[in-house]
Amino acid sequence: MDFVDYAALTATLRDELLAFVSAAWEVVSLDDDGLEEFVGTVVPVVQASQLQMAAATSVYFSEATGGTAAAVSDGVITTLRGVSPEVVYSRPIATARTALSRGKSVSQALASGGRRAENIASTDLQMAKVHQAHESLQASEATLFRRVPTGRENCAMCMIAATQPYKKKDLMPIHPGCDCDVDVIPVGMDLNDMFDADAILEATHARVEEFAGLADRGGRAADYRKLIVTHEHGEVGPVIAWKGQKFTGPKDIAN
Repeated sequence: MDFVDYAALTATLRDELLAFVSAAWEVVSLDDDGLEEFVGTVVPVVQASQLQMAAATSVYFSEATGGTAAAVSDGVITTLRGVSPEVVYSRPIATARTALSRGKSVSQALASGGRRAENIASTDLQMAKVHQAHESLQASEATLFRRVPTGRENCAMCMIAATQPYKKKDLMPIHPGCDCDVDVIPVGMDLNDMFDADAILEATHARVEEFAGLADRGGRAADYRKLIVTHEHGEVGPVIAWKGQKFTGPKDIAN
């Protein structure tokens, strides 16, 4: 499996899972029976998707590094948050109920809950990817890895973070909605040799301009790195955010 095939597979897994979660939410009811049915329907599919993601990641990294495929631990990959999945997937219902209690319409409340449901599922799948990549890297002789923005989310933070290598001992930071891929940097190869520096710099300029209103094409990507920081989220782990973005704990990041 080469990187193009791996990236295509991870994108398909993500799209299929989010489509399933969205469909399950379309028929949800906000009473206790509806909560139980939604959780019971979604959790097994999320966990199966996480294991598929981890297995694909293990295979790819073993082939990319020439090492042995790192084992996928079902009990670890499906419980990375340290919180029961049943509790986690009840949160969209709680979000919708809270919206109703604050005077939102039923459609607005359902939309709010649906966004959170998809966000949670997306984050869980991304966590499976980065954690298995981390385990696979530990079992290899590689020392560095990189973030590979997919272009689907068009995230400025990820574009900036993609300009620097990560040491294999580190877990790649993510953010809500993140779909970045992970790839090894072969021994002896420089990160700048693995992507089109001009293209990623132009994309970074465009994304930063959208977010911060900065439009200095004379600026350098290295300067933009001062705009992002990494926080430790109680469930998700390392999370990247814009510098100055309010953050006091796990509840402050949608997950």
